[in-house]
Amino acid sequence: MASPRKRRPENASGPFYVDSSCIDCGACWQWDPQHFEDHGHQARVRLQPQPGEETERALMAAQACPVAAIGAPPNLMRQTPSPGFPALITRHPAGTCTTAAGVHGAVMGPAATWWCVPRGTC
Repeated sequence: MASPRKRRPENASGPFYVDSSCIDCGACWQWDPQHFEDHGHQARVRLQPQPGEETERALMAAQACPVAAIGAPPNLMRQTPSPGFPALITRHPAGTCTTAAGVHGAVMGPAATWWCVPRGTC
């Protein structure tokens, strides 16, 4: 679990932060590049999300972090979208869809798991 005491000074000022336990796997900035970015050998919050969809996206990035290095106050963390992962990414015209499993491995580095779901099951 992310610790406010380990908050990296490179984070944008505000409630969301990346702490020093970050392994720079890329899960956060791949999931939410608007608010997270690679910064040297660890990620950081480059821009604090606005309430609503932006905050939901940042919370999904926090959920995808394999080492729980993304933190925010408990009242924000409780707003994590209940469906969580797998999350729908794209519905294809043929009736199939692609979902993100939300699995990023601490050992795998910048690897993510995606599913292509058969027609009629999206």
